[in-house]
Amino acid sequence: HLRHLHMANPQGRVFPLAWDEFDYAPFFATLRSIGYTGRLSIEASTPDLPTQAPRSIALLRKAFAGELTAPAQAR
Repeated sequence: HLRHLHMANPQGRVFPLAWDEFDYAPFFATLRSIGYTGRLSIEASTPDLPTQAPRSIALLRKAFAGELTAPAQAR
């Protein structure tokens, strides 16, 4: 059983900040498909915790809820 997951952007082990920085969609789709309802924490480095933490948490909440399903197009 999965009870707790740690998350980071695998490119540099930094806070995940944008949906298009890495293909996170399969990871979150798998969590939803298995009915995962446990905790998810960010285990990564950041140069600016007060700025990046809220952005990262918002991104993960949207991804976990299924609001983001494919990488965003380049801006």
